Amino acid sequence: MEWEAETAHTGAAHDALVTDVIFQGQDASVALQLQSATRAMVRTRVPGYLCPRPGERVRLVVEGEVTAYSRA
Repeated sequence: MEWEAETAHTGAAHDALVTDVIFQGQDASVALQLQSATRAMVRTRVPGYLCPRPGERVRLVVEGEVTAYSRA
């Protein structure tokens, strides 16, 4: 099953694999591995009712402003 939030977007979407999900009350932290050449890991927060399951393939789209931190 492929998961994609029902939103209108104009940016590029990136294929990713869900590697971990941590529920945190009404939302969830989702770990994704991008399926590009870099295989970069990304963690995002989504509403709990939109949460995909580990192992699912999803499309990642960034909407609005974000804050990114590199791992040391």
